[in-house]
Amino acid sequence: MKKLVIAFFLIMGTTLIIAQEQTSNWFFGQNAGLSFTSGTPIVNLDGSLNTMEGTSSISTENGVLLMYSDGNKVWNSDHIRMPNGFDLLGDPSSSQSGIIVPKPNSENLYYFFTVDNVQNGPGGLNGLNYTLIDMSLDNGNGDVVDSVKNINLTSPMCEKLTAIGHFNETDLWVISQKWGTNHIYAYLVTEEGVNHTPVISVVGQVIGGPGVDIDDAKGYMKVSPSGEFIVKANAGLHSVEIFDFNDQTGEVGNPMIIPDLSGEPYGVEFSQNEKFLYVNTWKSNSTKLLRQFNLESRNIEEIKASEYIVATGTEGALQLAPDEHIYVAMRNSESLSRINYPNGMGADCDFEWASINLGGRMCSWGLPNFMQSFFNTLTDVEESEVTMFGIEIFPNPNKGNFNIVFNENISNPELSILDINGQIIHEQKFAINYSKGEKEEIKIDFPVKGIYFIKIKSEERDYFCKLLIQ
Repeated sequence: MKKLVIAFFLIMGTTLIIAQEQTSNWFFGQNAGLSFTSGTPIVNLDGSLNTMEGTSSISTENGVLLMYSDGNKVWNSDHIRMPNGFDLLGDPSSSQSGIIVPKPNSENLYYFFTVDNVQNGPGGLNGLNYTLIDMSLDNGNGDVVDSVKNINLTSPMCEKLTAIGHFNETDLWVISQKWGTNHIYAYLVTEEGVNHTPVISVVGQVIGGPGVDIDDAKGYMKVSPSGEFIVKANAGLHSVEIFDFNDQTGEVGNPMIIPDLSGEPYGVEFSQNEKFLYVNTWKSNSTKLLRQFNLESRNIEEIKASEYIVATGTEGALQLAPDEHIYVAMRNSESLSRINYPNGMGADCDFEWASINLGGRMCSWGLPNFMQSFFNTLTDVEESEVTMFGIEIFPNPNKGNFNIVFNENISNPELSILDINGQIIHEQKFAINYSKGEKEEIKIDFPVKGIYFIKIKSEERDYFCKLLIQ
């Protein structure tokens, strides 16, 4: 049984464990940028990055920008290229050109993994490499460690690269796919460094080979935030593959294939509750579709039958954000679109077209590639203590008028709303019982905009979730 998925924080009395903010700063497209440090996206026009596709960034646990990259160059928080941060072996035209991950049990060291453009070969001859970045160098602005730069792990590779924390909550896995094979490679990263001997799973569709369309290797690969699933989009094959992932062993298994999709699947993302998978197409195809699939049954025929067209005309990557929305790339647009409620089925996901203006900067196909554990706002506890699946908030964010939806029977609930410092700002008792599917409308005048936390205590158990007030 997979570890229990619960809310991203625990409230013990008034003590809060706040989610980490390593994904708070985004740089993508033609010098476009967003900051989520305030809880909602704010345009950042300072970025130096100009990329067609791949991009990655990382911030501190408190949301302070450390660095970002297109896979070839690395810029520091002052938007200046690190002195040795050039000629890395990723490529701005690789779907997931790089991913930055912290070295376990280190305050200053980060590994930057890169994958090549499949046009270089074909099949990305530079393959999968890693570079060490020490944030204590260059007067605290960070720099690439020259002796650990472009260390090759294997080649050639597809343009797919993702990372997730290990089950032990210390180490991590970096995952990619070998070109010309159906071999998925998972590399273990520990405080000792990168283990050069991968866990190889032979599973799913063969990607690439002599005489094939290089677009087969285009498209994103992602692990779900809890580490339970892997999904990958195979653009030229018009397919999406879903697998189980074992975050203890690094093994990938149980392939489920969604074939023959119109358009070329490119961007993929999970809803935070991992019930839904979103798939977006790319390139100037006549069919540009954003789709939702329901994963709850884990039956491929039912998953295929659940397909819902969320939007048309979108084009590019999908990325879950710290505000729990999924942002949708809009190639050659000065805006991003947004899925406001990814946990909602069908139209309830609340897609919003061109909702985020980029201040005159242009989006392309790519959005930042992050280690998915940063979105796993989850903790292991006994089911009798706490769960998130019993309640949902809609809409979220909101302006103080929202619904609490009860996803299971609940008796005599008591509501508390806390601010980010753990102080109770509102309490309310409901002297009734709710059945599964019922909802309660709440209207509150909040003192300030920002992040709040909901706690509901009932006779059965306690429930927790995050609330964003705009």
